[in-house]
Amino acid sequence: MKNIQLIFLIIFYTAVATIISLSKPALDPQISAELTWNLITGTDAGFPIPGSELEPIRKLLPTHGAISFVSDKPFGVDIEMEKFYYDLQNYLCPLILSTKAGEKTGLAIFSTAESAQNRLTEINYSWVINWANSKGIIRKNA
Repeated sequence: MKNIQLIFLIIFYTAVATIISLSKPALDPQISAELTWNLITGTDAGFPIPGSELEPIRKLLPTHGAISFVSDKPFGVDIEMEKFYYDLQNYLCPLILSTKAGEKTGLAIFSTAESAQNRLTEINYSWVINWANSKGIIRKNA
């Protein structure tokens, strides 16, 4: 009985190991070595920190509390903007980015100046700092 269980376990684990080894392609050794070295040395070596695109206006935002995050479309409609939101939330932590337009202050990221003006009018916000005509800090109108 034990011999049958042993044979079954060997076959089972061999099959599992085969499936795992065939399911994922191996990493490029050069990339893997470079990433490992960067982790060991603590450098980013040209790898941008997700969300760091807005570093120029980070110092103008509050460090704690909550602000609204506003873009061309409501949150959850644009997958790329949703990914950017999560990257930005991690980058700006402990500041909380609310996906609802309702906070006194907000961060606006739009694709064009026209879409920015239309959306800001729709949600009753105005520019405080307009950076590149489509990104910046906004304030809720009274």
